Amino acid sequence: MRGKTLYIALGALIAGATLYLLLESSSLKEALMLWRSVGARGVIPAFLLYFATYVLKAERWRVLLPRELERWELLRIVAFHTALANTLPAKLGEIAFPLLLKRKGMSFILSGSLLLLVRGIDALCLMSLLLLSFKPLWGLALISFEFAFTFFGFKTIERSLKLLLTVPKLREVYSRGWQRFQREEMLKSLGLTYLIWGIKVIGIASLLTSSGRVDFLTAFKGAIGAECSFIIPISGFLGLGNYEMGWIVASGTKLEEAFFAHSFLIISSLLIALICSLTSLKTSSTDMEDMQGRTP
Repeated sequence: MRGKTLYIALGALIAGATLYLLLESSSLKEALMLWRSVGARGVIPAFLLYFATYVLKAERWRVLLPRELERWELLRIVAFHTALANTLPAKLGEIAFPLLLKRKGMSFILSGSLLLLVRGIDALCLMSLLLLSFKPLWGLALISFEFAFTFFGFKTIERSLKLLLTVPKLREVYSRGWQRFQREEMLKSLGLTYLIWGIKVIGIASLLTSSGRVDFLTAFKGAIGAECSFIIPISGFLGLGNYEMGWIVASGTKLEEAFFAHSFLIISSLLIALICSLTSLKTSSTDMEDMQGRTP
């Protein structure tokens, strides 16, 4: 309990310090000016690309989850999970994913372990993309090695997964979920992960480029650096602090540009979650009307 309280307190401190810097340096005002300068011509394409990553995430979960769920259902879960992960401090939003899947009859421990696996793949892909943006040849070589190792060295991956059997509480995780992984599924999930982050980063970089203040490559580096900041176990409210720090360190640009990109992601994730929620309510209402209509 004390640990969670400390994490939340640190998250509040990080967010408060970032907000203070935004106000003190007039970066908040500059970020609002960026919204005006970009306008719909920059926001709409970036939003559509960002939404495309949700569809790809839902497809990735169809590959990894032991139970087959409808794409729309997975998209809704991804939307709620992402919105909470983007807003709650101390990684509390991550708990939403296994909780939502538990309502679908899936084990909390199993879905939580699969989420950890996905986060590990995310971290690997983001670090590779970060290297690619600074050292293209090295980054390309690393990405090629990852796919080659997954294809040719899958037996090694299988043996690594079997280590779960040594922990009694995790035997169910292996037998009900991880044991079913095949080479094709791992390759597909790795490819989808690169597509997810590549499209997201390109969308953010294009958004910043449309402002005329940052070139594409600089914004690309900043967006990747900002996404890499999720590896840090402590995060502020609304993710304030982590994203901005990662952006500035990777790109060397100003705080207002980092906050502008971050605010776009927060607003977009909340909007997508709201749309999914309203659509779900409408679908449920239609189903109820159909059932009543069929009742003699």
